[in-house]
Amino acid sequence: MAGRWLLEHDLAPEMILCSSALRTRQTCTWVSSELGELAPTANLSERLYEASENHVLAEINSVPDGVRVLLVIFHQPAVQDVAMRLVGSDSDMDAVMDLSGGFPTSGLAVLRTVEPWSVLDGADARLTDFVVPRAERV
Repeated sequence: MAGRWLLEHDLAPEMILCSSALRTRQTCTWVSSELGELAPTANLSERLYEASENHVLAEINSVPDGVRVLLVIFHQPAVQDVAMRLVGSDSDMDAVMDLSGGFPTSGLAVLRTVEPWSVLDGADARLTDFVVPRAERV
């Protein structure tokens, strides 16, 4: 569902950073299967497993400037901590409130910035969406 949501919102990633843990690799595989031929080869990183928010930001800071859409797949609590750290004052406040309440499995925080990846550190991005795509129950 997360991959489908990304496609429906024209957010197919140009690069994927993914923790090397089994569960995140499974998530990456499922998302990539929905993205089809638009899915880039994931960059697996052992540094994203049990990483602090500073280690995650270091990984993001090393992304080439030519990448416009980045998908990072990693773990709690760092995933929520990093997203909240990057949220700027011009963010959608409903999305910020939803994000502050927790970051469930397959949650997507959409952060937009005009800054290069190398300088992102805090309050550098605008949170436009926080969603948890799930299959509809019938």
